[in-house]
Amino acid sequence: MSSRCEDISEGGMRLNVLQRLDLGMNLNLNFKLDDYAESIIAKAKIIWQDSRDNAYYPFAVGLKFFKINSADSKKIHNYVNKTICKEDSEDTTKITS
Repeated sequence: MSSRCEDISEGGMRLNVLQRLDLGMNLNLNFKLDDYAESIIAKAKIIWQDSRDNAYYPFAVGLKFFKINSADSKKIHNYVNKTICKEDSEDTTKITS
């Protein structure tokens, strides 16, 4: 199945997909994060689905991980924290009172 990850957290991810999938469907995932050479393997359940205004990926699904080993979970944790810290350092918004 062709898909594109749009968002990831320690608990799950949002994927853009080509076709409508069934709510409650279990998926076997195998994906890589930029910082790691090894694939992450997890099982996830589709917990929501939405139509998108996108010709390439017209649907989005929300996945909740229900089986992932601790080493892969830690990789996701580190990746998310690094990404959040990077975004915070790039924020140049100033609030004055």
